[in-house]
Amino acid sequence: MTELIWISGIVLLLLLVYNAFIHPRLMKMRKIKQIEKKLTENDEYKDLLIAMCKAVEKELRQAGEAVDDIKKTYNLMGTKTTLHLGQKAIQIVFELENEELLFVNGQWMVKRTDGLHLDIPFTHYEADFYHEAATLFRLLPLWCQASNTHHFLPDEEAKKKRNQIEEKLFNEVQFFIHSLATRYEPNPLLNVKVQPERNSV
Repeated sequence: MTELIWISGIVLLLLLVYNAFIHPRLMKMRKIKQIEKKLTENDEYKDLLIAMCKAVEKELRQAGEAVDDIKKTYNLMGTKTTLHLGQKAIQIVFELENEELLFVNGQWMVKRTDGLHLDIPFTHYEADFYHEAATLFRLLPLWCQASNTHHFLPDEEAKKKRNQIEEKLFNEVQFFIHSLATRYEPNPLLNVKVQPERNSV
């Protein structure tokens, strides 16, 4: 009888530990994998990344000097998208159905309408383009810094430095767009053509 009580107690304790610590983690990992699969395999999200890159490039080409930050809201492929670019950081918010996909502090995350925040590591075997997009987006604050070099460099030198950074950045943008476009058939509205060579700057 005593042994039965001990065994029952141990089983109950294991169940409590599982429900309190293990099960929530497993459910969270499962939810993250579901979100990753959706964001990776659905071509609409690839279209959205390309549209974002094109919008950013257009924005920077039209910007003047001494740009401390850029705050813009776009409607990209039917998705409300917010860009906040500064000299130290970048934040991008894609307002999807029932959730937001965010790029904040160099990381991807999802914020759901129920208040749940999930960091998305994108470990899906086809999700490497999200890591490539993150690398590209992390370069953008450098553009803001370059647009202010005239404060401490001679005008000609400042202009040359900005042009160098812009050329490298825009080349990386185009390379990413066309590299991603080779994985699927982009929306014709994006007007993505042949894949260019990556130039060394």
